[in-house]
Amino acid sequence: KQDSERIKLKLQVAVEATEFDPEAEELRLKGQNLTENEHVRLGAYHTLTIEPQRPLSITKQLWDDVHLAASADLAAVLIEEGVAHVCLVGGSCTFLKAKIEQNMPRKRGAAAAGYDK
Repeated sequence: KQDSERIKLKLQVAVEATEFDPEAEELRLKGQNLTENEHVRLGAYHTLTIEPQRPLSITKQLWDDVHLAASADLAAVLIEEGVAHVCLVGGSCTFLKAKIEQNMPRKRGAAAAGYDK
């Protein structure tokens, strides 16, 4: 068994997949590392956990005409139960860029009715 520890890093990752965990209120981004780092080698696949109140920068090399025209001032991720919206917000408009949905398990039986065992 290999020992591991959590450390804070700054990484640049080409995101290939996203996953939202509603119970932990975390968004996970999976992709390939684009920068050299002593802890994560260049080209290695890595998963980043995005949590509330943690700084995050998102960049994109190529923007289409709609993105350029919007000249967004910021990007926002709005998360609620079962769904997350990725938006670009500008001085005069807001663009919804992605909607991520996750089925939420429902309580069943006595727990759903509020009965204790």
